[in-house]
Amino acid sequence: MLKIARPVINGGLIALLSLGLAMGSLLWPGIAWADESLPDTVAIDAQAWLNAGIQAERQGNYQTAIAAFGQALDQNHQLTTAYGNRCLAYLQVDDYEHAIADCSQAITLDPNNSEFYLNRGMAEFHQQAYELAISDYNAVLARSPNDFRAFYNRGLVEAEAGDYPGAIASYDQALITASGHDKTPLSTIYTDRGLAHFASGASEAAMADFSAAIAANPNASRAYYNRACLCHHHGQLATALADFNQALALDHQYPEAAVNRGLLHYQLGHLNAALTDFESAARQYAQRGDRAAYHRLLPLIKSVKVATQKII
Repeated sequence: MLKIARPVINGGLIALLSLGLAMGSLLWPGIAWADESLPDTVAIDAQAWLNAGIQAERQGNYQTAIAAFGQALDQNHQLTTAYGNRCLAYLQVDDYEHAIADCSQAITLDPNNSEFYLNRGMAEFHQQAYELAISDYNAVLARSPNDFRAFYNRGLVEAEAGDYPGAIASYDQALITASGHDKTPLSTIYTDRGLAHFASGASEAAMADFSAAIAANPNASRAYYNRACLCHHHGQLATALADFNQALALDHQYPEAAVNRGLLHYQLGHLNAALTDFESAARQYAQRGDRAAYHRLLPLIKSVKVATQKII
């Protein structure tokens, strides 16, 4: 995940914490589908297992789905849809090695299906195999030239690899090809193009993109968060605070926004408000299971408590 560190306050108190822009983590995967007209040579048990797996996948029972697709493939090793859908289930449980293997098998059986390349690219991205991921996204575009998901995902890979001009160019194409879709994809693409602009030193372009993301989707908490970070970078503290407030109003479970709003409150001398934000973020990190972030916050919480007691 790309982090662009911008300390809110210089000094020992918050040396372990910094204000960071949040890069997108949502790469649009391909869809799960059912083959309702399997060939007559496929055993009925294979079709039953396939349908059971798809149903489990739609319900979010991914391990059950993986097992069902495995049963279907035991009946018929050539069942392309079972490989494709099991890949999606593996992606959901972060098993990228098996996801790649299943997508590769599906591509062997059906090399013209762009969804398989799209999903394999996602798994390769998570394994930091950036060149392979870009190659797969290019394979998607060779088959489906207007697939905005492939342009957007390629942009994320390029940004993660530090190729910001390449990422901006991919995001540009994603915005063009996503223009006929609803506003949510547009908002996401604008946000990440803004991050690429910021990383390239083009702060004005970044600000314009974050604002465009909010205009496209007023509920885009990540766009508000990133615009808040950029406003702070330019010393626009009141505007930054307003955007952090909006990000947290839209998403109460956003510990990064809570931490950074707390840092801003601390900078402004609002110690009680800062303490409230830090404690809220610590609880959320604990619930998320992010022990490292939780423990980084504890000394800060202790220091602010001591400071508030001195004031009293």
